[in-house]
Amino acid sequence: MSQSPLSERDKAWSPAQFARNAHTENQTASSESNYSVLILNVPIQDRSHFLSICRHARLRACADGGANRVRELGLTVEEEKDCVSANSSMKRECDAGTAIFEDHDQNSTDLMKTLKVLKDHHTRLYANNNVDIVVLGGLEGRADQALSQLHQLYLTSNASHADEGDVYLITSTSIIFLLQRGFNRIHTPVGEGLFTENIGIVPLAGPATLTTCGFEWNLADDELQFGRFISTSNHIRQDLVTVKTSEPLIFTIELA
Repeated sequence: MSQSPLSERDKAWSPAQFARNAHTENQTASSESNYSVLILNVPIQDRSHFLSICRHARLRACADGGANRVRELGLTVEEEKDCVSANSSMKRECDAGTAIFEDHDQNSTDLMKTLKVLKDHHTRLYANNNVDIVVLGGLEGRADQALSQLHQLYLTSNASHADEGDVYLITSTSIIFLLQRGFNRIHTPVGEGLFTENIGIVPLAGPATLTTCGFEWNLADDELQFGRFISTSNHIRQDLVTVKTSEPLIFTIELA
């Protein structure tokens, strides 16, 4: 008997860990932090949020001009903690001890190249490779790059193994990630003041049938499809919401 697609994965998501760090700017990086950050070359809209997430990260990686954004904020570049995917002109801007990686692949974006660098570092440095990657500045640059970043979420999901961490895009207003095929539990402690009630569920790669629980407007074996019907401006009504889906879905939640 063939296995149902809905039994393939039972996945838990905790975006609140990144929202909490927005309120702890003065704390130093925790040894218990289980994520690295990837900094894109886009203007920083929320300085305190940016700094706090960076300081809690295990590793920091800059995609090309993202190193300039770090410089603008006066962040100290730490040996063995930071790496840069850069062109030759960026080498002069980096502190001694910063690892610099050049990749001349013209078929890959800076984001794709730097994700690969971070994943390679995770494999080399940590016995448990289940370290998340937070992309800071996601969706806040050019429109074509924003679409490419959403595309990259799908590519990364397809290529990831069960023991690898997840990828989150974080903007000044929202956290975005890709729900997996199957049953997804999303911890959304709205009572802590980390999130607003606003969320979106969008299938970009084709139609998806889903059932949800914990929202103001829930779905029961309903089909979403880009260009026909999607779920936006929905509202969280529980600290734990669930989405059971036949296909991967973009999930967005607004930061408070």
